[in-house]
Amino acid sequence: MEYFMETKYVRLKSLHNKYLVATENGESIKQSRIGNTIQAYWAVETVISRPNLIRLRSYLGKLLTASDKAFLLGWTGDKAVQSSGSDSDPSVLWEPVRDHSFYIRLRTPVYDKFLRANGGGPPWRNSVTVDMPECAVTHEWILWSIETLDDEVIDIDLRNSESKKMCSSSSLEIIDQSVYTEGSTPSSFVSRDLSYMTGIINLHNVKTIRLLIYNNKYLTAHEDGESVIQGRGESQKQAYWTVEHLPLAGKSLVRLKSSYQKYLTATDDNFLLGATGKKVKQTQLKWLDYSIQWELIRVDNKLKLKTWNGNFLKANGGFPPWRNSLTHDLPTLIPTTSCILWEIQVFDVYGN
Repeated sequence: MEYFMETKYVRLKSLHNKYLVATENGESIKQSRIGNTIQAYWAVETVISRPNLIRLRSYLGKLLTASDKAFLLGWTGDKAVQSSGSDSDPSVLWEPVRDHSFYIRLRTPVYDKFLRANGGGPPWRNSVTVDMPECAVTHEWILWSIETLDDEVIDIDLRNSESKKMCSSSSLEIIDQSVYTEGSTPSSFVSRDLSYMTGIINLHNVKTIRLLIYNNKYLTAHEDGESVIQGRGESQKQAYWTVEHLPLAGKSLVRLKSSYQKYLTATDDNFLLGATGKKVKQTQLKWLDYSIQWELIRVDNKLKLKTWNGNFLKANGGFPPWRNSLTHDLPTLIPTTSCILWEIQVFDVYGN
């Protein structure tokens, strides 16, 4: 509930990495990978008489509603819709229920069911229903991450009735997608404004990045599908990482997925016996695995990537086996501090 008490607008993201979206017809609800449009913005209204409940209002002024109409005849799920229901209508009330560390479930008290983002093929794909999951797979479909939004910027977007990128005076390099093809080098760059939060970088719309270290080498997923190295092949697909955003108040927390569909992972294995650095690898996604979560911390125009245990992603130099290796460590010498500062190059953003 704390996610909703401190903000005016939110976006809801399913475990399919899609956003809860109000369609333009003013009635239906769906999932979409495009999260930087006003259709994905939901105004939070608290219920004074029942502080554990909220209402969610779309950009059209309609309320997220749990209907009693079957989504498909003979199936258990009912439609989730937009409606003009009154504030006293119990079907527009939702109870946020905290689940594990980063996710919430939205329960409708009137039906004792949960808002569910469906997967699979049509007509289930991208649909949203209210249901009570009966198996382990669909249990994950009722988990949502919450992204809080800048009130003033969203107010402007809603008044203008169009989607605008949230921005500030700070900017990052974004590689022009139109000149990129697999196996080629992007030949030009464009600058786009992205917003910063206090002390941390806000990359809520960023989808694909490259990370460049001081020696002009890139964070690269090795072709063995397990190792991570520093490489000069910026045109290689192994140097590109997909960003998955995780909600956590006051922090910019992400997962980074390689071209081999594995995640950048801070393991607990020693890189060398007797040395402080730990191995960094690519691993498969595991439920509630903190070792694949990275906190992005801004230092001037660069980033530090902090692990769950307080270490930082470090690019090592020197002779083998250190040369071109990556570890997570806590630098103790001034010369090694530059080894944890990364330049971020943004290749793609959600909505493009």
